[in-house]
Amino acid sequence: MHGIPNEVIMDDGPPFNSYDFNRYMSLLGIKFNPSTPLWQQGNTDIECFNQPLGKAIKAAFVENKHWKQERQRFLLNYRST
Repeated sequence: MHGIPNEVIMDDGPPFNSYDFNRYMSLLGIKFNPSTPLWQQGNTDIECFNQPLGKAIKAAFVENKHWKQERQRFLLNYRST
């Protein structure tokens, strides 16, 4: 998936309610579709991604590694599979 998406599905948190964010989405022609709040099944793709990402970051802390570097390593491996 490359380029500007037609639609973005994400939670309806405070960062996504600002005037600037809505203007940006409008200028790019992206439809903002908020997921159902407090219902993980409404956003399963993201929830399935966040679980192993969170484990990788926690493991980095336990192993005294740089979490940002480990996050990048995780993303590289995740996108390669």
